[in-house]
Amino acid sequence: MKSNINVIQYECYINATEKQLEGLKWKDKRIYHIVEIKNENLQKEIYSFVDDRCKRLAITTVVGDIYKFDLLVEFLNSKCLELKSITDRPVDDLKRSYKAFLYQKGLSLRVNRSRKDRQTEGKQDSANISYLNMLYSYATEQKNISIPENEKDVWDMRKLDIVPRSNPIRGRYRLDFRDIQQKEFKEIVKKILYSHCGVKAMGSIKSELLAFRRFAHFVYEKYPRVRHLIEIDRNMIEEYLIYIKTETGLSAVSYSTELSVLGNILDEIGRELEIGELCNLFLSSDCKSYDNSLPRAYSDDEIKRFNRELTKLRPQIGRCLIIHQMLGTRIEDTLTLRRDCMKEKEGHFYITIRQSKTRMYTRPISNQLAELINKAIEVSVERYPNADYIFLQDNGKLYTDSILKYHVNILIYENNIKDDNGEYFEFRTHRFRHTFGVKLTEMHLDDDSIARLLGHKDTRSVSHYRRLRNEVLAKDTLEVRNELNQMLNQYREEKKNGKV
Repeated sequence: MKSNINVIQYECYINATEKQLEGLKWKDKRIYHIVEIKNENLQKEIYSFVDDRCKRLAITTVVGDIYKFDLLVEFLNSKCLELKSITDRPVDDLKRSYKAFLYQKGLSLRVNRSRKDRQTEGKQDSANISYLNMLYSYATEQKNISIPENEKDVWDMRKLDIVPRSNPIRGRYRLDFRDIQQKEFKEIVKKILYSHCGVKAMGSIKSELLAFRRFAHFVYEKYPRVRHLIEIDRNMIEEYLIYIKTETGLSAVSYSTELSVLGNILDEIGRELEIGELCNLFLSSDCKSYDNSLPRAYSDDEIKRFNRELTKLRPQIGRCLIIHQMLGTRIEDTLTLRRDCMKEKEGHFYITIRQSKTRMYTRPISNQLAELINKAIEVSVERYPNADYIFLQDNGKLYTDSILKYHVNILIYENNIKDDNGEYFEFRTHRFRHTFGVKLTEMHLDDDSIARLLGHKDTRSVSHYRRLRNEVLAKDTLEVRNELNQMLNQYREEKKNGKV
């Protein structure tokens, strides 16, 4: 029999600040009463679950969980005494039973969810139901712990024998194959994606699974009798082309990329299974994108309106965004700047940028930018003396791009920041890089210098920034050109009437 769990024994409590302890919702609750669980098998399972959460999560979450734990124990003692594991019952069946239990107690099953960063309202499962979901997922994972990661239906790519390259600001490690209903489809795509782990990044592998999973779902819905890959033919592909372009809501560029990825996966599967019919199912014209619009850049006025409000963010986030604009880097490269990134040589400052996507490079920066980076480093060292990175959250972890967008989007809505068309400012971290590239072309730098400042390995992308500049120039001079056209038309009319 397991003993009770007292949260004061865990580091989350020992290291908690006075402010955290003062803000606890239930200040008198510190103990998970494990011994009250009548089913000893469930007792062991839930003890492990609670112990794991106490080791990983903040004190506010751990204490807040006690109320949800007490409710769940009451339910399990009345409805689940015969189970050897929580996973013995299907999760949907268990949730239905738990919802009935909560309803009888007059507790909410669904709650409103307001997204301040998106200005949206929605509904989601209550915290009590979510707690049951988390327990069930944990128990399932523990049950499968002896199974090799690449044989499971849900992978944590960090636990694979071969761990793919990862982006430290994007915590997307999960691959979920459960939605692929066709057994043969599922097994072969697992094999193919596992072989990619040594050569591709996690993001690329996730994109491959997304493309294949969408196609497998289409085949399952449209051709439910198709269970084997050898049955796929060109007619199915042509129907899928119509489906993905008309019913998925993907942009032209997105579906073009996804179709290209899917074509490559099917080619590889065809070679692996020696099914020649799977190879070259896609024509080059299938994956062609007809959206030739250039990526957008911000105007000077949009940048000014946005930057004017940055002082209302946390100071370190504000510094991060200004540095991001002045460096013109990808957001993952800005958020992973290290404290030793800057050097001074003969009165000039240089910064070393470790690009997660390509390579490391060094470039000069202005004294003003160097001063701002030094201030960010000073604040970071004061708060987190043993860390390597500059921009860290309160918990000492790196900021992710999603957390950054969350804070900035709230700023945009609360302060009514608008673009040049009167719409809410669209915060896109990579658009600042496009804007920086356009500014470099306006300085009349040669293509090689622009490529080096942006960290490109060659000059092929520079033409996009020059075309962007030409579009901006055309837009800015439109009013003048229209006025000149009117003058010219008036002159022609007067000449025609013999007035000149």
